[in-house]
Amino acid sequence: MDIVDQEIAHAPKDMDIRAWRARVLMWSGKIAEAEREYLEILAIVPNDPDNWMGLANVYSREAPSGGGEAGSGPRRGTRSEARRPPRGTRSRVASRT
Repeated sequence: MDIVDQEIAHAPKDMDIRAWRARVLMWSGKIAEAEREYLEILAIVPNDPDNWMGLANVYSREAPSGGGEAGSGPRRGTRSEARRPPRGTRSRVASRT
């Protein structure tokens, strides 16, 4: 991170270096800081799809609404889980037909 920060100090308007900083923050688990960095970049360069994808990656790594760190705990409420019948139900349903 020190190297990226040094490069930003030399070229503070270089959005590619700032995007690298946002990636490093995300990889380091500093999700809120990465989000903030991407939002600042996108305010300056709104048409760069790589930065939008980076922000989407940050949002996909955010902690569940129950709190905690990013990636901790089971993921709940996914679409496939919402459609899946409870365990054991399939065999009972199949035997009735």
